[in-house]
Amino acid sequence: MAQKKKPLEKFDKLSADTPILPSISSLMEVELVTNPEGGVLVIITRALPSPYWWAEYDIDLQQLYFVTVHGQLQGLGMKIHDVFEKRMINAKDVKIVRFEKNTGKMIGIPYIIPLVVRKHTLKD
Repeated sequence: MAQKKKPLEKFDKLSADTPILPSISSLMEVELVTNPEGGVLVIITRALPSPYWWAEYDIDLQQLYFVTVHGQLQGLGMKIHDVFEKRMINAKDVKIVRFEKNTGKMIGIPYIIPLVVRKHTLKD
């Protein structure tokens, strides 16, 4: 009999067998913007394939990941350079907005998800 998988609790550290989706940058154009006050904005050019529960910034791997409501992991797909690190560490959430290239305008309101900052993940 197959063992029932424990439901994912919000902000849990993900297991090694967490399903991985293709990165956002492999599916569409994407930009990351930060500000000195700890604001993080991800600009996308298509609809998200799945709703997100939270985002994780892994300092050691210099990566931003998104956890879907179905317990899957989707990376931004680009290295988070050192210049962004201090701003990312101080951030509490990530805002995601969709940009329509044809009109040059943002579509809808920002999708806001909490951000978890993970340190020393390479030691786990």
